[in-house]
Amino acid sequence: AIDNNDKIYVYTVITNPLYNGVSVTHLNRLNSNGTLDTSFTSPFDESSFYYLFYTCLETDNFGRILVGRVDNLYKLTTGGTIDTSFSGTTVGGAEYVKQQSDLVVLVFQVEQDILQVFVD
Repeated sequence: AIDNNDKIYVYTVITNPLYNGVSVTHLNRLNSNGTLDTSFTSPFDESSFYYLFYTCLETDNFGRILVGRVDNLYKLTTGGTIDTSFSGTTVGGAEYVKQQSDLVVLVFQVEQDILQVFVD
């Protein structure tokens, strides 16, 4: 996912990920030139097995990022903290997410044929 400032959000499910030889977390942000943006810190517990279950990424018009995981949908601030004002409790996690407008987020859970709508 790419935000309004051309920052690139990437996730990986490999064990002990490296980027250009540097140990990184499973959710990272890159600068537009491809270098690692060290000002971004993933808020997720990397020690649990849930790091394996990132499913989708999407940015909104304010530079925040929507992170779908098998356990829930999260909205992060531009610095990487979880936006607790957003209620992204999902049924069966989030496989695909799309920011429909400034206020509406669509979440698809294909395995269970579920479409959920969140108003931010």
